[in-house]
Amino acid sequence: MLDFGIHPGYNGLDSLPFVDEIDAEEIDLLLISHFHLDHCGGLPWFLEKTTFKGRVFMTHPTKAIYRWLLSDFVKVSNMTADQMLFTEKDLEKSMDKIETVHFHE
Repeated sequence: MLDFGIHPGYNGLDSLPFVDEIDAEEIDLLLISHFHLDHCGGLPWFLEKTTFKGRVFMTHPTKAIYRWLLSDFVKVSNMTADQMLFTEKDLEKSMDKIETVHFHE
């Protein structure tokens, strides 16, 4: 699968792309193209709240910015705990599951 972002104009599960049509167990590999919210913003939810057991790849710069971007997203979101897709703890756990690749690899 290529990317798993969120729509920043929506809250909760409504912000995820076709989540009801995705069978996480059937996906072997998830490639994150870059660090924008609409490309990686749903990744902590996907890795921590679904049955996905595949591998996740992104470049090292994307992984570094992903961490800061999503941590900031959690802090500035005006959502209740029920509306939040993931916590700072989920984000931290997701970092261990991400493998980095070099450009042009």
